[in-house]
Amino acid sequence: MAFEKSVLDDIEALKFMLREDWFENDIQRIGSEQELDIVNELCRPALVGNDIANELNRSDVVEEYARFNLEINSDPIELHGGCFDQLHRQLKDKLHVIQAKAQERKTAVLLTGILPTLRNSDLSLGALSPSLRYKTMLKLINQRRGVNYEFHIEGIDQLISRENPTVYGGSFTSFQIHLQIPSPDFADAYNWAQLISGPVMAACTNSPIFLGKRLWHETRIALFGQTTDTRKPYKNLINERPRAAFGDNYVTKGIVDLFKRDITNYKAFVMTSSDTNSMETVKNGEVPSLESLKFHNGTVYRWNRPCLGTEGRKPHLRIENRYIPAGPTLVDEIANAAFWIGLMEGRPKDVKNFSKLLDFDDVHANFSKAAQWGLEAQFRWFEGKLISAQDLILDHLLPMAKEGLQQKGVSKDAIDKYLNIIELRVSKVQTGSIWMLNSFRNLRKNASVSDASLTITSFCKENCLLESPVHEWPILTKKYAYFSPIKSKTAEDIMDSDIVTIRKHDLLDFGLQVMEWKNLTHVPVEDEKGKLCGILAKPSISEKLDKECSVEEAMLKDFISVCPETSFHEVKKLMKKNAIHCLPVMVKGVLAGIILEEDVKKISEFESS
Repeated sequence: MAFEKSVLDDIEALKFMLREDWFENDIQRIGSEQELDIVNELCRPALVGNDIANELNRSDVVEEYARFNLEINSDPIELHGGCFDQLHRQLKDKLHVIQAKAQERKTAVLLTGILPTLRNSDLSLGALSPSLRYKTMLKLINQRRGVNYEFHIEGIDQLISRENPTVYGGSFTSFQIHLQIPSPDFADAYNWAQLISGPVMAACTNSPIFLGKRLWHETRIALFGQTTDTRKPYKNLINERPRAAFGDNYVTKGIVDLFKRDITNYKAFVMTSSDTNSMETVKNGEVPSLESLKFHNGTVYRWNRPCLGTEGRKPHLRIENRYIPAGPTLVDEIANAAFWIGLMEGRPKDVKNFSKLLDFDDVHANFSKAAQWGLEAQFRWFEGKLISAQDLILDHLLPMAKEGLQQKGVSKDAIDKYLNIIELRVSKVQTGSIWMLNSFRNLRKNASVSDASLTITSFCKENCLLESPVHEWPILTKKYAYFSPIKSKTAEDIMDSDIVTIRKHDLLDFGLQVMEWKNLTHVPVEDEKGKLCGILAKPSISEKLDKECSVEEAMLKDFISVCPETSFHEVKKLMKKNAIHCLPVMVKGVLAGIILEEDVKKISEFESS
């Protein structure tokens, strides 16, 4: 009860400060939070983020959810002149400090929305940050939600998982942009931020691959939403809202109205106590910390988050853009920031009734379409017109962003430099996501999912701190292919997870026909519960068997299996020693893939060559 009382006091204190015009409204500043990954020589997660943060011992470098993440906080910069070049230099210097520490550990910095080389085995409890904050958050989410997790994201491929995602929260990283907003203008600015979210994100997507599957152009949106969801599956009889939310309507009465909505709609599942009374503090003429209100706000993950600054002489309000991913390069990120901030400042100031411009349902739908399709999306825009993402950005939004930056006195060189990056990226239709998907498609013609992901990630790692934006990158082909060393390969790297199964009670003739249609020599056999119970192996089927018998009578019932982490050399040794032509790969008793003798031979031949 003490926490709720403190939140209510903070709301009253905030209302008082707004009414008495305490807020800093005569200057605008920008800032950012740069999340990043640390990867090893094989572009896999390196659990050294906390060690680097502790060694640096800097307030602007902080640990994140997973031990292979870090976050850099920029200093506030006045929105004027060369502010974007200043932000660029500041982040570049900080990233190079971290890169130097990473290289001492034979690791490297990577800027990406989702690390393409991630595997389920990377997302275990051991990868979780040792910070009590994240452990407590995970514990409380599990308590509220229970053990019934269900992830379902569909793009080109499909992710369906009921695993408890211990460290899924560390699998995505973002470039969060902060813009200070004058307090009288907050409601209109926030509504405009919501309205432009879809097309802005469409120009910036960089997260299409997760666990080897091609999902949304900005998979972070779906993954973060499902990871932080505290609702109990299958019990949604009431319209309870997810904690990672876009919103359900325009704001009508400013930031207090927004906070009241969130306090009403989202129960505080993490609480802290405050020793100070905010109303007593304001009565003494001092700025209160509003600690409880800010703490609750930090547990509601709006994609456009309202923020309170109470650390200086005068308090201020900000909007935090949370939907833009990290990477692919620092210069791409600064261009994204310039585009969004320019659009925010280029808002038509005569518009007050945003619902007349665009119904909020269309605003929300635009955001969802951008996350799924990126630049390939079509948006509902003003007067109900349908327009492609490319035409909307090039013909309408970029001119508006340019005008907005000019109004704030941003230098012409900076405007031309950064907005030109957005223009070329959109006109060439090459965001980070599109580059990654096209490269992945090419590489898969000659490489496994694992090696295709490794090649893409290696290229990103080598280029993320350089000045060449993603629209200039070549689409990767086999000449760029980077194959992981044989000694580092595991069963997960070489298995085929796109497999056909049959049931043990099926007719043998049916099984043989399936094998012929799909040009297969081995097919896994499942029982009525979907559990692997045998292998139907064409070379082992006796010609004397009646084709009208069941698959169960012809299958191999005694089989050896391995786990995904089994080394390639152990797989090779097992298959040779036991004269096995097909080796199932199992995870907790569930079939995850199969390895065929010819797969092993191909890799062995590659090793010898």
